[in-house]
Amino acid sequence: MSTITTYRALVANEVGDVSSRAQNVIDRALSDTYQEILYHAAKYLIAPSEEDIVATPSHRYVDPTVTYSEIRVVLWHDASDTDFKMLKQITEEDYYRLYVNRDASTPAYYYIKANRVYFDVAPDSAGTCKVSGVAVQDELS
Repeated sequence: MSTITTYRALVANEVGDVSSRAQNVIDRALSDTYQEILYHAAKYLIAPSEEDIVATPSHRYVDPTVTYSEIRVVLWHDASDTDFKMLKQITEEDYYRLYVNRDASTPAYYYIKANRVYFDVAPDSAGTCKVSGVAVQDELS
C-alpha cells in the first residue's frame, strides 16, 4: 500500500528536487489533494454516522456531537410518538422569510449552520432528532 512517503518520493524524483523544502511543499500539496478528493468522494467511501439527539421544548436547535462534512438526513419524533418523520431542508434565508414568527409546534423543516441543526419552529414538546451524515475525516498524515 502506498503512503505519503511513497508519493513524496515519486513527485520529488519527477521534479528533480529532493530537498527538505521541496518535501514540505509536496507533503502539503498531497494532503490538500487528498482532502479535496475526500470532500467529493466521502459519501461513497465512508459509512454514514448517525446519532439521536434529545431536543427540549422551546429550544430551536440541537448540537450534534459528531462534526459532519455533510448532513444527509434529519428526522424528528415527539416524545409521545414512536415513528420518525423526515424533515425537509430549507435555507436560513427561507427561515427568516417564512418561519421566524411562528409559534412553537412540531418541526417540519431544518437548516444547518456551523454544525448545528436549526428547526423551522421551536418544538412545543420534548422530542428526538436523528441526524445522519458523513463525519469529517482526519487529515492525511
